[in-house]
Amino acid sequence: MMGNVEIAGSSASRLLEDTMTTARNSIGLLENTITRVAMKFRDDPAAASQELGELVEAVRGLTVLTGAMADVITLETGRHVTVAAGDITLPVSTALRALKAWQAVEDWERTAICLEEELRPSVRRWHALFDRLEELREAA
Repeated sequence: MMGNVEIAGSSASRLLEDTMTTARNSIGLLENTITRVAMKFRDDPAAASQELGELVEAVRGLTVLTGAMADVITLETGRHVTVAAGDITLPVSTALRALKAWQAVEDWERTAICLEEELRPSVRRWHALFDRLEELREAA
C-alpha cells in the first residue's frame, strides 16, 4: 500500500520528508481499500476476510512508520515528540476490536459498517497527526 522511498544520495532530512509524503499519500489508499473491503463484505465475505488481513497489516505498518518518524523528528529537532494514543492508536485499535467482534458473529453488514464508520474515520486522523509532526519539524 505504501510507495517506495528512494534512499540513494538522500540526506536524512530529505529521506524523512519523502517518507512523510509517502506515508501521507498512503492514507488515501487505505481509505479506498477500506471502502472496497466494506463493499466486498456485503457481497463476498470470504474474499473480504482475506483482504481484511492485508488491510490490517497495512494499518499496522503505517502505525509503526508513524512512530519511527516521530523518533527521527525527536533526534532531528532535539525536542521529544510523542504520538499520543488518542491521536491514532486508540481509535484504530478500538475500531479493529469492534471489527473483530462483528466478524466473530458473522454479521457482515455490521462488519462493513464498522469499516466505513469506525476504521475509515480513524485512519483519516493520520492527516492531522502528520500535520502536527511537520509543524514540529519546521519549528525547529
